[in-house]
Amino acid sequence: GKFETLAEDAAFVLGLAGASDLSFPGPPRPRGAAASRDLAARLFRDISPFYQRRLFDLYKMDFLLFNYSAPSYLRLL
Repeated sequence: GKFETLAEDAAFVLGLAGASDLSFPGPPRPRGAAASRDLAARLFRDISPFYQRRLFDLYKMDFLLFNYSAPSYLRLL
């Protein structure tokens, strides 16, 4: 599942498990995509491009699997 569809994915799995009367706690209320993006950009500013690339490479398959693009604030060499 994807975080963006957590509620729907959880309901589906609970239904398959025969527990459709249960509900999975919903995701936290969003603070806003812009605020999250700004925070991530500030945090990555202090990480060298070399380590940003290494970190991205660790999660590259996740980006491909879930059809995410690399964030614009990453400095990938």
